[in-house]
Amino acid sequence: MGGKPRVRATTESFPFVGAGDASYFEWATVHVRFERAPSTAERDAVARSVPLPLRSDVTFTGAHLSVSSEQGVGRWIESSYGPKAKPPTALTTTSRFKMASTARCARFNRDIERWLIEAHGIVPILIAFRRQDAEAGGTQLSAWHERSLERAANVVAELSDSGAEQAMRRGVQAELDAAAAADETSPEEEADRFYRLAVNVKGKDDMLRRAREYRDAFSSARAWWCAADDLADHTRCFGSTQLQIVDFAALAHTVYQGALAGMSSQQWRAAYQFRIDEGLPLWRLARIVAVALETALRCGDAAGVEELCASIDVESDSQRSELVRAADALDKHELSHLADRIRTLVGDAQAA
Repeated sequence: MGGKPRVRATTESFPFVGAGDASYFEWATVHVRFERAPSTAERDAVARSVPLPLRSDVTFTGAHLSVSSEQGVGRWIESSYGPKAKPPTALTTTSRFKMASTARCARFNRDIERWLIEAHGIVPILIAFRRQDAEAGGTQLSAWHERSLERAANVVAELSDSGAEQAMRRGVQAELDAAAAADETSPEEEADRFYRLAVNVKGKDDMLRRAREYRDAFSSARAWWCAADDLADHTRCFGSTQLQIVDFAALAHTVYQGALAGMSSQQWRAAYQFRIDEGLPLWRLARIVAVALETALRCGDAAGVEELCASIDVESDSQRSELVRAADALDKHELSHLADRIRTLVGDAQAA
């Protein structure tokens, strides 16, 4: 097919799985499967209108197209959708994690939809797919996504499970599976839904609010444990940078407390030790110790109570009030000798 392709106006006449208000962390990628392989002229026309942040890699493989950004897509979104498009800042250790503003992400999302609709007018699209970026908080999925799922179920079998289409097929199938299981959310899925929002909260008050809502809706001790495990893994990967975000630290503390408080007598000490050895050693603060102590008391673990009391350090004023609370709990369980030991530590620290 030669000549200049004719662009037809059209809207939502193809499924777009992942449509909505997407957030992005390091990368952005969109997959498109056309109904047939585009001609050279059609490929050129589709490529010319790809949103600027996605032009780093534009690859046609038969009827499949993938477009993706360089690392540090946030800096590209910021520079492309300001008052005037300009080159992005250089890629650095910091800029690769830059989160673009909500307004500019929204403009980028609209630009992707504009481009897909235009591309469909050049060569009919069988299905388009954008992965939800869990590290950036996922996507607030739109009605277009919801309406796409039924049609996607009918076309996913046409996608290859190898080569260029493999990631697209598996991603679409994962969204279909998630939608089918929406009413039967497992503790692991509850924790993952919370984690997506919690790990990238800097400048994202809406994400923090939604993360708290998901945390407050945890249905079991297992969900608390899975969420705490996810946070420990994330912090081990990315170092202490998350600890500098006060609201994140406060949110994560409640998850660690919930995980400890939900443990059985066989589990709690292993859970507590995991936090210290493999999780977040800098968070060995009095609040966690106090919750662990109360858990040991509830479980009737006398050896654990002794162990915790022997390991308590008093390092700050903020810890002292928590330790006094822990001492009061010991008194209620008729363990005044241990309570007195803690109060002595607190008094010595105050006098120092």
